[in-house]
Amino acid sequence: ASSLRCANTRTLLVFYISAYGATRRMAEAVAAGAESASSAAGEVRVSLYDLEGGDAQPFVDLIEEADALLFGSPTINGDAVKPVWDLLSSLTMVDVKGKLGAAFGSYGWSGEAVPMIEDRLRRLKLRVPVPGVRARLTPTADDFTACRDLGREIALHLLGRATPRTIDLAQLA
Repeated sequence: ASSLRCANTRTLLVFYISAYGATRRMAEAVAAGAESASSAAGEVRVSLYDLEGGDAQPFVDLIEEADALLFGSPTINGDAVKPVWDLLSSLTMVDVKGKLGAAFGSYGWSGEAVPMIEDRLRRLKLRVPVPGVRARLTPTADDFTACRDLGREIALHLLGRATPRTIDLAQLA
């Protein structure tokens, strides 16, 4: 049984940077949600990494081995913050095609960081199966629930147990 368990172990990395603690707390909720998806059918190993140090290089090897990459950033001056962009830029040196990706973050005014990160992940050929989570100012209980759901959904995708999504064409217009 243990060899089967190892065979279906997936790795999910959560990278974040937080200006005032909101995005850090969101990252913790995302990680908790992802961990909750582990079962007898498979395990998701989740690791949280604070990008405060600023050097992306130590993460490149981890990223190469990972199955899913999630990025949390506050929106500051209408953009994600530099350490997140530095790490995303380093991904051009790594084969990330087909890995799962997602984004989340807090914002004060406009909240562009999450869709900008998602766009970058898609251009790097990651699959972004779940819309990101944005929280205005201090995350609410509903925001934390959405973060846990985000982590859980990505983990279920990794384990091949995601619920099929129906797309409402009216939403695409």
